[in-house]
Amino acid sequence: MEVSKTSCLISRLSSNKKECEKNMPATVNADECSGCGTCVDECPSEAIAIDEEKGIAVVDQDECVDCGACEEACPSQAIKVEE
Repeated sequence: MEVSKTSCLISRLSSNKKECEKNMPATVNADECSGCGTCVDECPSEAIAIDEEKGIAVVDQDECVDCGACEEACPSQAIKVEE
């Protein structure tokens, strides 16, 4: 049974993570990331932060719910969510 990304997001945010199979978390291409923080603002699970030393976004893979909001929002297309 395939679970939609929206259902998965709702389940994960409500701490019922067992109902969803996790896809690959979002990954950041460090060469493309400008560190603008747009992805941080869009992430519903607060899984993304800006690494102040490197000046790029980093994804907490344990918290990422694979929803794709960051990928859609990124102006430099530096974030990808694999399905």
